[in-house]
Amino acid sequence: MPLQHSGNAVDCGVSPKAIAEMSGRSVCVLLFFDGYKGGAELHSIQLVECLRQRCERVALVVKAGQRSALLNFLRLHGVDASEVPIDEFPLAEDMSWAACRRLFRNYAADIYVCPKGGLGSGSGKLESYARLYGRRIVTIEHTAPRQPVYADRRFFPRLGYWQFTYRLRRWRRSIGPARIVAVSCTARNRLVSLFGYPVRRTVAVPNGVATDRFRPVASRRDQIRQEQQIPEQALVCGMVCRFVDAKAIDVAIRAFESVALASIETSPYLLIYGDGPLKSTLIEQSQATAISDKIRWMGATSEPWNVYPAFDLFLLSSRQEGLPLGLLEAMACGCAPVATPVGGVPDVIRHQENGFLAHSIEPADYDATLTRAMRTPRPDLQEISRRAMETICKSYELSIQMNRLCDEIFEACG
Repeated sequence: MPLQHSGNAVDCGVSPKAIAEMSGRSVCVLLFFDGYKGGAELHSIQLVECLRQRCERVALVVKAGQRSALLNFLRLHGVDASEVPIDEFPLAEDMSWAACRRLFRNYAADIYVCPKGGLGSGSGKLESYARLYGRRIVTIEHTAPRQPVYADRRFFPRLGYWQFTYRLRRWRRSIGPARIVAVSCTARNRLVSLFGYPVRRTVAVPNGVATDRFRPVASRRDQIRQEQQIPEQALVCGMVCRFVDAKAIDVAIRAFESVALASIETSPYLLIYGDGPLKSTLIEQSQATAISDKIRWMGATSEPWNVYPAFDLFLLSSRQEGLPLGLLEAMACGCAPVATPVGGVPDVIRHQENGFLAHSIEPADYDATLTRAMRTPRPDLQEISRRAMETICKSYELSIQMNRLCDEIFEACG
């Protein structure tokens, strides 16, 4: 029985013939994550679910001490993983050659899959060992690498020891994997152009969402607004994310405050769902604003599909992303996004067509973009929301994207 997920269940929709061709394959998924809280971890679980439907054996290997965290994450998202073996192993970025050999001996598989939260995560030595000894490994890059900051030199402005070693370290991570999968076209293009990743082995397979679950539902919208005593005609902005520095929630709060103070007639509200280490700091910041009564801290939610329909605008002010699942989920539910141009976000949003895209990650640019979004006439905003939902339904359906990812994995297996 495959993994069952109450919110993002993957129905592969694969023909019996295709399943029969793949059923003899075995896959081992290596999770190097420290804690299980975000989109990269959820994407990995969705992948395991799809793999379970398409091949005979799938095993999950997590870092030592992380099994209970993974099980809690699965329970939080309503996932039944009883049919998938979950083992612990001392996975680390600095794994020894002996540990690499022991891993491949203990978990024999046709192919190994390693999702990575960042370009430097995972284990370069493990990937090199796989290349040397004929093991097939596929890495999944969940974060778009940043542009290197070049040295400011008078005669050789683009040369410097730090820049050279930085690019060399990143390029070396392209040697071992049989396939490198980026979750956005932007990430894939940066890997190829900035770090010399091989064009043929580096592919883009975007994230996806289950559009049968994430969709606009009027009753959900009405329920949340009634509970929060928000007027029917009020403009509601929303965020669903972890409270960490990379999400730049403080930027969104400041931008919302400046726009709301100048938009008394629209009576805007900001609903923030999530949890994280910066929670107390962010709440203090919001309480110090002149519109603290308009900012509501809603706590964490395990059912985001019930939350997004309450938003008119979805705020994403991140400093760094891959292709955020929250963005795709919100758009699928009919929210018009207001986002910074990080990671794969520009691949999805066409400014003022299906959302609002800031020029940069600078707070002033985000402030101006949010101002434009909140002052958009309601009929125009509804049309943008409709196009946002249409974009996800056409290009980011979960089952289609997961099947594409599985195809790349099995193709790398040979």
